[in-house]
Amino acid sequence: MENNDFSYLFFPSISLLFVENPYKDSLKEAKCLWVFIRVYRNIYTLKGLAMSTGGSSAPKPLTKTQIIQALAERSGLSKKQVSDLFEQLSGLIGESLQSSGIFAVPGLMKIKRVQKEAAPARFGVPNPFRPGETMDVAAKPAKNIVKVQPLKALKEMV
Repeated sequence: MENNDFSYLFFPSISLLFVENPYKDSLKEAKCLWVFIRVYRNIYTLKGLAMSTGGSSAPKPLTKTQIIQALAERSGLSKKQVSDLFEQLSGLIGESLQSSGIFAVPGLMKIKRVQKEAAPARFGVPNPFRPGETMDVAAKPAKNIVKVQPLKALKEMV
C-alpha cells in the first residue's frame, strides 16, 4: 500500500498501528498521528464491545413452539391440542374481521379492521435524503389495516 501521506496497517487482535510518517521531524504531525491512533483504537474497541453483546440487551420474545409448550404444561393439554386451538382461534379472528370488522379477546384486547383511504400521487415533493432535490411519490390504493387495542386487564398486567 503506497500513499504520499501515510501508509498504515491495523491489526485489531494486538491493537497495533504501523505508520510510515514522512514528517518524522515535525512534532505537530506526530501528535496528530498519536491522537488518530488512540481514537481509532477506541472506536474499534467500542464496535467490538457492541458486537459481542449483540448491540442491545432487550429480551427476545417467546417463539411459537415455546408458547405452545408453556400453555400445554400449564393447562394439561397436549401440544397438538394447543396447536389446534391456535389454528381455530386465528380462523375465528379472520372470519370475524371480514364480517363485522371487530374481534375481542375477553379481558385482553380488541382487534379492529380499519379502512385506510387511498392517497393520491404527489409531484415535486422535497426529497428528505437529498436536500434541494424534488421527487415524485406514487399513488397508494385504499387498503384495510388491522389495529389492536389493549383492554384494561392487559394494561394492568404490565
